[in-house]
Amino acid sequence: MYVSVTGLKTKGFVGWIRFWMLAIPSFRAAQKAEGCLICETKILNGYHHTLTVWRNKKSMMNYRASPVHLKAMKVFSHICMVKFTI
Repeated sequence: MYVSVTGLKTKGFVGWIRFWMLAIPSFRAAQKAEGCLICETKILNGYHHTLTVWRNKKSMMNYRASPVHLKAMKVFSHICMVKFTI
């Protein structure tokens, strides 16, 4: 079993809009991804947290390499600050 926890804080209003335009499709894809057991989000102290639990490393890596996730990852450093990733 593999667990991923991430916290992102958007940079300004434009960053917030761009974040949601990318985060919603990524979240929906994770929910439907093969091997995803748990997929949850929570906003705490201005940080958008995600928690995903995967059946195995292969499932997690397949989602990580998916087009929707790669698209989001390419711009997140410009629109968000990363708090932590596990």
